[in-house]
Amino acid sequence: MHLTALSPMLEVTDLQATIDYYTGILGFTLQGTWPDEGPIQWASLTAGEVTLMFMTRVTPDETPEDTAEETSEPKPPGLTGQLYCYPPDVDALWNELKEKVDIAWPLDNMTYGMREFAIRDCNGYLLTFGQDLSP
Repeated sequence: MHLTALSPMLEVTDLQATIDYYTGILGFTLQGTWPDEGPIQWASLTAGEVTLMFMTRVTPDETPEDTAEETSEPKPPGLTGQLYCYPPDVDALWNELKEKVDIAWPLDNMTYGMREFAIRDCNGYLLTFGQDLSP
């Protein structure tokens, strides 16, 4: 198998807030949205060689009346892992973002040879930014 790229598509509850966060705070560029008319349901954003896609939360048209799901609140979108990004200068990025974002852990040298920090985006997704400590 030969693959040329990976573009995660993440589910969000507020697509416009996500676009605003990624473009306004993280410096991504909006590449496209869908559909052309009406409320947008999908967006693609890039920063350097990283592409992330976001889509509005898919909800069923009909919910069975006799289920517990009807009375429970929908769970927020989630990802059990993290999105790991490699900036050219992790210290400069830390200094740029540290006062603007929700810090999951601060910039530090890790025992596994990376200098990294992590944030939670406006949806709760964990984004980690790291740079190899070896010369």
